[in-house]
Amino acid sequence: MKKSVIKSDTITWDTFRKGDRIAFETIVRSHSRLLFSYGTRFTRDRELIKECIQDLFVSLWERRAHLNSTGHIKNYLFKAFRINLLKLVNADSQFVSVHDLPLFEITLNKEAQMITEEYHLDIKIKLESTLKKLSARQYEVIYLRYYEGLSFKDISEIMNISAKGTYKLLGRAIAVMRKNLTLKDFRFIFLHYI
Repeated sequence: MKKSVIKSDTITWDTFRKGDRIAFETIVRSHSRLLFSYGTRFTRDRELIKECIQDLFVSLWERRAHLNSTGHIKNYLFKAFRINLLKLVNADSQFVSVHDLPLFEITLNKEAQMITEEYHLDIKIKLESTLKKLSARQYEVIYLRYYEGLSFKDISEIMNISAKGTYKLLGRAIAVMRKNLTLKDFRFIFLHYI
């Protein structure tokens, strides 16, 4: 993460901790959609996700004076949200398999748009099929690393595993993907989608 982003996050967070409503609203506005998207990786219950996000922000506001400083607001929120959502999902016992959840939205860069529609459709089908073969934790690490762009350190904090465990988990996920895709398809996906 860039030093300027960390400094900005630290200032915004510390201002919020002192009771500044504008700083709090900034945090809520800039992270609610990210949290919602992350929540859809655990459950289809949109209302439960919204409730969990709302509960998280209400709790933060109420406990603001007792919170520690952070230079990584996104990481802090993802970790707190993940813990709370998993408690609610498990308590509600309507846990949905990660394979029943919507897959990542795939956007192509300009070079990839020149590829024929047939090949694009074929790759998308292969990618969706391959992602369904990942475990829930492997799917989550792929999401956090390549969709959210988080560092291994950030992922290890969010998923509550060691940095070494994060590398291993991602390595295993990539191995599953590699095993189920041709070398050409695998390279194409990593060059254009991830």
